Amino acid sequence: TLLQLGMSPPGPPIEGVTAKRIPQVGTLYSPSSTEHTQTNKDQTATMERNEAKPTAAILWIHGGGRIVGTSNGVPESFLCSKLVRLLHLPVLSASYRLAPKHVFPAALDDLKDAYQWLVTYLLLDGKNDKNEPNLGDDANNDYNTNKDDTNSKKCNPIRIILAGESSGGGLAAELSQRLLDERSRDARLVSSKLLPAPAAQILF
Repeated sequence: TLLQLGMSPPGPPIEGVTAKRIPQVGTLYSPSSTEHTQTNKDQTATMERNEAKPTAAILWIHGGGRIVGTSNGVPESFLCSKLVRLLHLPVLSASYRLAPKHVFPAALDDLKDAYQWLVTYLLLDGKNDKNEPNLGDDANNDYNTNKDDTNSKKCNPIRIILAGESSGGGLAAELSQRLLDERSRDARLVSSKLLPAPAAQILF
């Protein structure tokens, strides 16, 4: 039942994927080092490059009617692990506060923090594995990754796909709209200080 899924124990990731709990952010699923032992040399080289310096990721938002669900339950662990294996991208399954204990916009605020954490994770070449969604003063965070700087590790565009099922899909759409609204409202700010817009959405 929906209640049973929402209270399900943490699910193990599938082979070739590691899962790391990030307190107050979610669960990060990423390719494990065992992926480097595959016989397909082209695929192995690609996975090593993506793991060392990822420039794209997926923010997954679980369903559950906004009243139940976890970031690392059995359904989320299986689905996020599959996405990692198929796309060779890290997947952050976000945690968010649930209703009715927490009212709007608590869940949306948490998801924005998770999105910002994921942006920083990509900017730091996949090394942001601590609970630091903001990482200091926003004035010191440079989110503009389209600089013409061939010597910078941050010259590749940051691409984040928002994905979610059921009520998670609704929250993903709301988060996308909020990010776009904030970019429009805060256009007066230096563009490098604004969070990048989502690259795509997968909603179902």
